[in-house]
Amino acid sequence: MLAYFARGDRVAADTALAPMVAIDNTATAFQIAQIYAFRRETDAAFRRLQHGYDIRDTGLLSINSDPRFALTLGKMGLSTLTKPQQEVPPT
Repeated sequence: MLAYFARGDRVAADTALAPMVAIDNTATAFQIAQIYAFRRETDAAFRRLQHGYDIRDTGLLSINSDPRFALTLGKMGLSTLTKPQQEVPPT
């Protein structure tokens, strides 16, 4: 679907993405957010990230016990995240 979008075939890209969005399981929300970000659909990307958080997306569980996962988080400055940050109420 990224290749379709990159080559300018929006119809094919949307067609390929639709089943993935429709399934809406607990292991693809973050991946769908990445697709929306690639497509520069920022609002959709953030909605999908929030959805992934809400449903506790398990897409990375298969690798989070690998030591390289913690190293990667450290490189990104995320190594101190041990629990979800408290949400700030809207003003």
